[in-house]
Amino acid sequence: MKEGANPFLEGLQLPLHIPIRDNHAEAAATLIDQGVPLSQHMFLHATRLKSYVILKAFIHRGWDINACLDYWTPPALAFALDDETSVNWFLENGANPDAQCDSGCTPLSMAVKVAPMETIKLLLSRGGTIKHGWLLHYVAMRELADCLEVLDHLLGRGLLVNNVMYRALGTGTGSALHFAAGRGQLDIVKRLVEKGADPLVRDPTGQLAIHWAQNRDYESVVDFLRPLSIFG
Repeated sequence: MKEGANPFLEGLQLPLHIPIRDNHAEAAATLIDQGVPLSQHMFLHATRLKSYVILKAFIHRGWDINACLDYWTPPALAFALDDETSVNWFLENGANPDAQCDSGCTPLSMAVKVAPMETIKLLLSRGGTIKHGWLLHYVAMRELADCLEVLDHLLGRGLLVNNVMYRALGTGTGSALHFAAGRGQLDIVKRLVEKGADPLVRDPTGQLAIHWAQNRDYESVVDFLRPLSIFG
């Protein structure tokens, strides 16, 4: 529990589930006005249920639509990507596609991983940029048929292919090529290499992208990367 939190009020969040579930904005507003605290999880609950009147009640009572859910989880827009109506509602109410959680993930990051191309283009036209969110790493995890189309669209905007995630934070995982290799995404691996990704870039533990593929038994990726990794 957060320091200074009121356990009684924290416990009162449970009744908010009912008006959120039933889309009863007046009942939710009454509970909030009586002191039931706003919370990320209640806002996310309303987001997933597409309870727009409830979301509006939160916003009218001071909720920041760009508040992150926790260290690893971006704002609620990231959970509204499954339909155009939800995305547009969030954008019209001040959602920022580039709002980052502490780990650097943004709603646009999640979009390039799971959302339709038209949604990605919409977010890029409404404040989303390639400067944040480790976009190539997230598209390297995309498992939809249009993954190469999304990858090419982002590369065409000037994304750097050899950045190692979190290196600037003093930790780090791997490059987008590591991520694609570690998920067996051969088509993405090939395209990244074609566009200049360096198979000899090492992650913070000294591993190459081929090692990520070997660790997960993705033999087709290993076979492709082996002749490119002989000096590693």
